[in-house]
Amino acid sequence: MKSRIVVIAILLLAMAAGWYFIFEKNSSKGRIEELIPATSIGVLSVSNATDFYEELATYDWWDELAEIPFLASGKSLLSRLDTLAIKSDLSSLPIFISFHITANNQIDPLYFIESKGFEWNAEAITTILNRVYGEGSVSITERLYQDKTIHEVQLPEDSFSFFIEGNYLAISPAALLVEDVIRATGQDLVLLAGMDYKLTDSRSDVSLLIDCSKMGDLASVFSTETPAFETADGLFLKMDIEASDQGLLFNGRSIVNTNSLREQETSLTLKNFVPTSASSMQWFGLNKTPENELTDFDLGRFLDQHGGELCRVKMDLNNQNEDLVLLVSLDEPDLANAMLNQFATTVMADNDTLFRESFMETDIIFINKAELPQILYGDRFEGFEQTYYTIFNNVLMFGNNVEVLKTMLSEYDAENTWGRSIERRRYIDNLVQETNFTSVYNFEFLLEGLNDKMKANWQDFFDQRGRLTAALDVFSFQLSTTGAGVLINASLDFNESAGFKSTDLVAGGTEPGAKPDVRVNAFADTTLITAPFVVTNHNDGSREVVLQDLDNQLYLIDDQGVVQWKKDVNRPINGVVSQIDYYNNRKLQYFFFTDSAIHLVDRNGDDVEGFPKQFDTELPLGNHRVIDYDNTKRYRYTAADRRGNVYLYDKEGKLLEGWNPKAIGSQLLDVPEHVRIRGRDCFVMVEATGKVHLTNRRGEYYPGFPYNTGKRLAGDVRITKSSDFTRSEVVVTSDNGEVIRVNFLGAVQGRNQLLRPDVRSRFQLLRDKLNTGYAVLRRDVSNAVLINEEGKELFSVPLTRGANADFDFYNFRNDSEVFVVRNIDQREGSIFNKEGKLITTMPLAADAAVGIIYHQSRGEYELFVNFANQMTIYTVRK
Repeated sequence: MKSRIVVIAILLLAMAAGWYFIFEKNSSKGRIEELIPATSIGVLSVSNATDFYEELATYDWWDELAEIPFLASGKSLLSRLDTLAIKSDLSSLPIFISFHITANNQIDPLYFIESKGFEWNAEAITTILNRVYGEGSVSITERLYQDKTIHEVQLPEDSFSFFIEGNYLAISPAALLVEDVIRATGQDLVLLAGMDYKLTDSRSDVSLLIDCSKMGDLASVFSTETPAFETADGLFLKMDIEASDQGLLFNGRSIVNTNSLREQETSLTLKNFVPTSASSMQWFGLNKTPENELTDFDLGRFLDQHGGELCRVKMDLNNQNEDLVLLVSLDEPDLANAMLNQFATTVMADNDTLFRESFMETDIIFINKAELPQILYGDRFEGFEQTYYTIFNNVLMFGNNVEVLKTMLSEYDAENTWGRSIERRRYIDNLVQETNFTSVYNFEFLLEGLNDKMKANWQDFFDQRGRLTAALDVFSFQLSTTGAGVLINASLDFNESAGFKSTDLVAGGTEPGAKPDVRVNAFADTTLITAPFVVTNHNDGSREVVLQDLDNQLYLIDDQGVVQWKKDVNRPINGVVSQIDYYNNRKLQYFFFTDSAIHLVDRNGDDVEGFPKQFDTELPLGNHRVIDYDNTKRYRYTAADRRGNVYLYDKEGKLLEGWNPKAIGSQLLDVPEHVRIRGRDCFVMVEATGKVHLTNRRGEYYPGFPYNTGKRLAGDVRITKSSDFTRSEVVVTSDNGEVIRVNFLGAVQGRNQLLRPDVRSRFQLLRDKLNTGYAVLRRDVSNAVLINEEGKELFSVPLTRGANADFDFYNFRNDSEVFVVRNIDQREGSIFNKEGKLITTMPLAADAAVGIIYHQSRGEYELFVNFANQMTIYTVRK
């Protein structure tokens, strides 16, 4: 309701056009800079409100953006003016909107409307409101505050207060803000006190003034956590705003002379090491003068080995804590490495040995010194409760866990970085390349983490506006010092294909969603017998599909539906098709098992030399996993038969000692899975009968295993990796609904019994295909119920008991999770979002599991579906 106040404020101007004679002609007096209270966090200046909103209305993104508080009234304003058909210069007067924190989760506006050639008059405003809303519908009372008159207005659906001072009409839904104006002008407590500056001094029709000292307070309105901001008292930034179809641009400078920023000027060369999956990154210039002291370490000498660039990277690997990396350019990497290595040895715990893990032929080393980057480089680099480091290509990388450093190295090796990805490189290259501070926020990987930290009212607001959040792409913010102060360059970019004006989505219940578009159709010679396996073309990064038909022919189909080749492999594929870089030359091959052989086929459809590799096992092997212990492409392959015999092969397909086979005892829930915790290799194997096994790479049990849950288990196995064996867990679900968590020491961390409405209800765990979480499926007599990790029921699907159906969960995060329910008897699949709404208008004909890719930049799902002898790629908007 409060957000409508801007409509009323500007409506006063429009109404005045019809009754212009009411206002008394007068010359200008007073300055806006003398009225805005010091409590303001920022001021939006609009020289012509009508032109401003009319321009915004031409952009596709405005309809969604206009729902944000303080902007929501813009659309209403335009329609009101059109309805009243009032044209006058009065509807184009300057407006200044000051924003104020009025509660711990709320911001309220304070509007100033400047008169031109007339004087505001309370009686005239009353007359206008009565004529608009009808006599008797408007109640206006007066009260004195510090000898000034405040008018309280009560309308049928709104209320606000106003106060007249000189040429300005001050309006706000919060009466205390009008009081702030009076109090500020009486005691000189205005925002720009003592400054010879004009808010109208701008090259743009729209500008924004920000008080940098209040940015921490502003962030606290939205976040449940206390954000860490280096605020600058007395520093104001004034930015001109330009809108386009692609987003918003902000350019300006400080309006007061300040000392140079704390950071030295730096370039952005570390972009080559920042993964495209980073949620944010900040660049700082390095001051080589030590800010702290460190016992047994020559900090000054260490900093002398550095280049001038620091980059703090945040990742989200779905860990309990935030994943942080600090990238540091080095001039003398060998000397820096020797100093850190020696220091790591010095600070080892008693009776401990130096933790060192090799990954991609690079050592990752643990330093037993909490918050070491903060000590080395300053307070802005806190968050490293544990410190791991590696040096790679003259770049020092600090991580707060070992897994995040492995991810950084793996993504560099795969060329998935902001400096090596063509699309992201283009964005970074368009930024100012030499600055004192650069911050980039990647909404594709940032939104979920932000949402988790938001206060409840803001969570609800953005949860209801999926198109708006899906359309956000990147926000960048740069500061540079000059002799005249601080220059600012910023931009908010929207995804190119956001589809704001799409009206396909239908809300409510399980009503059908969007109509899928057929992008590609391809046909095999006979009926398809596998799922469509989505693979990558290593030449250009495009998506391709591998599948097999009833004649055992293997097909490679490109993203246009063209069959590149087909190949007879003699037997049906067991499990999935994987891709590996067998020759470690960035060229990918297709790897799979049949009943009697291990196959490796190159992208031309030819067998790799030495394959297929025949094997002789008592029973056929099912699915497989490819293991790369340290990302050196020295692969291992693990598989199991239906009796729980586990086999482990080396890269060439030779059985390894201890795994020829390793007899577990009964059928496994899933293929044995490898994880590495603090340099220790672990194989996790779980029997349906209830036993959890944990062994090393030689098949020897770790202490505490095997662990017997005492329950019959069902579904998948979820492994959560952490920094040690205590916090790493295996999560399983019993068929009667008990979720059991066992850590890598064999200790139970939790047993949670889910609601079981009927003794016939059965449960199974659904691990999401992207391995970021899990859900639980409950099969009741007449329906299936999906339950999230917190035990909350998400939705149910009618499904009679005994119906032959399977279920898949894709957690694309950022409110884009989907569940696939495939009715095998009816040969169709239905795809639901987490609210239980269908994302397609109808079930899709499907004979196998459905493959799904989500494109955040387009807000679009890509569905890969096999039916009969046809493979179809559908696209559907979120």
